[in-house]
Order: sequence, then structure tokens, then C-alpha cells
Amino acid sequence: MRGTWRAWCGGFAYALVALLLGGTAPARAQFNLEPAYPDRAPLGPARALGAVIWNHGKPPFRGADGDMLPFYLDRLRDAGWDVFRLERDWSSDNLELSPAALSAKVGVLHDQGYRELVLAGQSYGAWISLMVAASGPPIYAVIATSPAAFGRYPDSRVYKRNAEDLFPMLDRIRHTRVMLFLFDGDAYDPGDRGTPARAILARNGVDNAVIAYPEGWHGHGAANWNGFATRFGPCMSRFIDPRRAAADAHCERDPVTRDALRLKLPDDVALASSVSAGPPDGLWYGVYANGREALLALGPVQNGSVSATYGWGIQERGEVDAPGYDRRIGRVEGEHLLFSDPNRPTLDVHPLGPERLSLTWTSSDGTHSDTAELRRLQ
Repeated sequence: MRGTWRAWCGGFAYALVALLLGGTAPARAQFNLEPAYPDRAPLGPARALGAVIWNHGKPPFRGADGDMLPFYLDRLRDAGWDVFRLERDWSSDNLELSPAALSAKVGVLHDQGYRELVLAGQSYGAWISLMVAASGPPIYAVIATSPAAFGRYPDSRVYKRNAEDLFPMLDRIRHTRVMLFLFDGDAYDPGDRGTPARAILARNGVDNAVIAYPEGWHGHGAANWNGFATRFGPCMSRFIDPRRAAADAHCERDPVTRDALRLKLPDDVALASSVSAGPPDGLWYGVYANGREALLALGPVQNGSVSATYGWGIQERGEVDAPGYDRRIGRVEGEHLLFSDPNRPTLDVHPLGPERLSLTWTSSDGTHSDTAELRRLQ
């Protein structure tokens, strides 16, 4: 089926040429396919599992920053995929030119010899990825996070089309693995899109993993977080692996493990935390509401005091102070542990059960605070 790329691509290519020659497109339409990791040489078609094309969301206005490269792509790259990024000029980014350009870039990589083509996208980029999968050329897999193309509530009068137009588009997809992520608190999401999406794909025999409104992940951009990559990156890699069945993904029951972490602790702490421990000592992991990962290694309580090593992850690429860690000494106050020192952030730890803790971080000046639910790492 994937060998028929030319026939499937013809419709989009013809549309693109007609638009450009007809004068309805901007004079300087720009769609550039670039390496997502320019500092790392690609494996090439003969060695890579295939190629992933990342499609960013649509900036709200000309000159606005586009989405950062989501961290889950790092996991796909490390699993053996060559990852590319389609840069779309703001003035050319619409539902006619953008899918046509994406389809043409798929053809470029196909002609280079890549065996499997995967489209990954966020928001508007997810939408055009699904459009191409629904209309050709043949696409091996799509990873669509928070797909949307018609604005958000309450700014847009037609934002419900983010559901109404999504379902018939999914109904046209065949022979493509579809992974779809939907999140609570997403103003672009009109409601429960998960159940209908799952039913449509299953009815048509399309291998799918629809992860609808997973607990703890909120907002339109939740898939950009490193914590999201830690939690879902392993199952995403399994889902698109051409050597495995899509059903092997098991995203719904894939707990975060030590091996999945990209956070580092000192060797003495990591080794001490690897042995079995009683509450509350041990190694605990979670994600703040802003997407930053937290790692807490707690020692045993002795004479009302407790030692801890607190680690934090990167939130955005290029941060100079993350990831990092800090050694702390705290005290027991009632049922919680308090780590409070002058000119340092306060850590307040509350038990939520035998395998869960609540960690509240407060900045040293008291102006910022965030809370994460931590679970014991095995």
C-alpha cells in the first residue's frame, strides 16, 4: 500500500500547483523541511526505522514564536527514527496550502528511501497531519496531540468544528496507525472527543491509541512537557515501531520507571534510594501543574529530622539551571515534612497514602508556588 505514494499524492500536489499558479496563494509561500536536531547527523534511510515529520501549531500572529520541539520527539529519535521539522510561514499557513506542502515533503522523504513515514503534530500541526493521513499519500502512523484548526472557546464562534470536522476526517483514514492525545482544560476542545474518535477508528479497522483526558495532564500544550515524554514516550515508541503490533503500546498502564527518567541524582542518593524502604523514605516522582518534573529522595526520619535530595527537571529547552538537584534537611511537623531554610525554596510534603505524596514548592520570596502529586518509583 505504501508503494502507491505517487497516486495518493497527486491530489494534494495538483491542488498546491493550482493555488500557486492561480495567484490565490501568498507570493512567498514558504514550507521548509529541516532536521529537528541539526547538531546530530541523521541515521539515513538505510539505518533508521523511518522518518518523523514534526508539525508545529499555528502562531497567533505574524512573528510570534512557534511551539518548542516537544520532548517526546527526543524519545523517538533515540528509538531509531530520523526526525524532521516542517517550518510553515505564517502568511502561507492555511488548510489548503499547508496539507499540500506537508504531502509534498512526505514525497521527498519517500523518494530518499525512508520506508515508514510518521506525521507528528501539535494543535494546528496535528490537524494538518490528520488531513494528510485521511487524503494521501499513505502514512504509516500519526501522533496527533490536541488537534484543532478552528480557534478556541470563547474567542471563536466556530470552535466546535474542532470536533464536528474531526470525526469525518478520522472516518477517511485507512492503513495508518493513529495515536491521539486529548487533554482536560483545553480551550480548543469542545468536549468528549475521545469516545467517538475511538469508535470511528475501531469501526474502520484502524490501529489506534486514543488517550483521552488522562489524569494529571491539563491544557492545550500538555504534550510539550518533558514530564509528558517521561510518562508517554516509551509507549509512543512502541506504538509506531514497525517491528511491533500497535496493541503492544499499552499507554493506559505504562507507569513511569527509573529507566524512563532523564533526571539525575548524585550516585550515593540514587543507590541508597534503589533499596526497599519503608514510608516515607524512598524515591518519589511527579509532575507539577506547569509541567516541570520533580524527584524527591527521602531518608528515614531520625529524631524528628529527615534528609532529602530534591531534583527538578527541565521545562523548556535551553534552561541553564535545569535539570538540577538540592540536598535538604527538614523536620517533621504533625503529619507532614517541612523543608524551610532562609533564601531557599520551601518544600512541604504531605502523605496521601502508602504510595503517594503531595509536594508543594514555594519560591524563596514566597511569590510563586506549585504542587505536584508524587508516586513511589519502583
